[in-house]
Amino acid sequence: MAIEATAPGVRTVAEVNNPRHEPHFRRANVDELLVTSKVASRLLARSALYPGLTGIVTNIVSGGEGSELYRITLPDEYLGLTIDEVAARLRTDHRATLLSVNRGGHAFVNPDAGFRLEPGDDAVVVAESLGRLAPLKVGDARSALGPRTSAAVPSA
Repeated sequence: MAIEATAPGVRTVAEVNNPRHEPHFRRANVDELLVTSKVASRLLARSALYPGLTGIVTNIVSGGEGSELYRITLPDEYLGLTIDEVAARLRTDHRATLLSVNRGGHAFVNPDAGFRLEPGDDAVVVAESLGRLAPLKVGDARSALGPRTSAAVPSA
């Protein structure tokens, strides 16, 4: 990953087909990895149980009509609200559907009803557009994930 060595400020996202190569990309200091075989195999298994799931998920992640994925900074007035209150406010105020709240590098996709929003939390939503919502800044996303390790990458 020569880009990380020559331009460390550039955000790098890599697709990895073979999970055995994942450690090579992590050592190369790639910002984010998409291990497509892991995602595809899980979706295939779930689709066997729940017909039509593949099409729905594809529509959501492919930016189908009215469904773009956004990682956002939550409004300050949402601090202290429960997960259900946050979901309702996002839906009412922004026509956005809450998918996860992210805290300290962990995504809370389906927390219990008592889960409350804390400072530094961000969210992933499905919406037609950002509207008045603020996109999460790349620097904020990096700090939420913790430190990265650095090393040279062998050919993967």
